[in-house]
Amino acid sequence: SITNTLLSSVLSGGKGVVQFMISIIIAGVLMINASLVVGSIEKFLIKLSPRQGVKFANLASKTIRSVAQGVIGIGIVQATFLGLGFWAVDVPGAGLWALIILVLSIAQLPPLIVILPVIIYVFSLEDISTVTLAIFTVWSLFGGILDGLLKPFVMGRGVDAPMLIILIGAIGGMILDGILGLFTGAIVLALGYIIMTQWINEDSSEELLNKISEKTTT
Repeated sequence: SITNTLLSSVLSGGKGVVQFMISIIIAGVLMINASLVVGSIEKFLIKLSPRQGVKFANLASKTIRSVAQGVIGIGIVQATFLGLGFWAVDVPGAGLWALIILVLSIAQLPPLIVILPVIIYVFSLEDISTVTLAIFTVWSLFGGILDGLLKPFVMGRGVDAPMLIILIGAIGGMILDGILGLFTGAIVLALGYIIMTQWINEDSSEELLNKISEKTTT
């Protein structure tokens, strides 16, 4: 039972990586005729929503950029930062631990799962000075909260939807559909949020106009 669970998890992760690689290849092909592709997408969305089609296309592209920078980009920065600290004190398999931290960061899981055992291991060594231990501990703990410090400045920048909406969409999408779900989940939730807020605002504005017209009539 445990073996089957582990194998299915590995196969699921491998499938997500393959899908991600294929999507990068497709995106590269589409980038050759980027202006033509963007124009076609905008025309399609205008057919669906004549008033908001272009706005939805821009929102989708900005959401993808926001997720790429805010989730994957920050994950790479955090993993590199911590990996350098592990390498500086000669932690065995520093590159592997940095890769695990990258996966945890993208999955929005706390990297302290890896950092705390590494700190305990380093403290157990006898040939490291107290100053080095203190610097390494501060460096590692700061790296553990680095994503939380950077995300408010990166995610949601230039996007009409709030950062929390994009982050929840990315997390939910990844739970349902792996790496690709990071992007599709954030786009769907951001577009849904914009459509819902516009619908609510339109209703309230119509009610306001009706009240004004009733007052003028009386």
